[in-house]
Amino acid sequence: MVDYFRDEKPEDVLEQLIDSKVVSVIKVLFSDKEKQFYLKETSEEAIVPMATTYRILQRLKDLSLVDEIKIGKFKVYSAANNDRVMFLDTLIKSEKKALKMFVDQVKELSGASSVILQGKDSDSKAN
Repeated sequence: MVDYFRDEKPEDVLEQLIDSKVVSVIKVLFSDKEKQFYLKETSEEAIVPMATTYRILQRLKDLSLVDEIKIGKFKVYSAANNDRVMFLDTLIKSEKKALKMFVDQVKELSGASSVILQGKDSDSKAN
């Protein structure tokens, strides 16, 4: 049997099962669970058309994955705080961090005897 997906990461299976646009919107909202996102901002960061983003947000709201907050005539969206969100977050979150991936790649290089790391590992910054 031929493994057509051998070069893909295990966590990429979610994007193959679920529409990649939905996954992109979820990743934006879950990137900072405390932040409230405007529709336009979510659309731009997810690189998904605004009308599609709106439909996705409505579906996520119906599934209790997203909270919709009305501020005057505007609406903002944020990741809900419940067990469903925590479960989904573990599915989409890539467990390998950039620093670990870099070190793993360097280990495979011939001639590299050591790696000197400066700064600290962080999800949101390079150092």
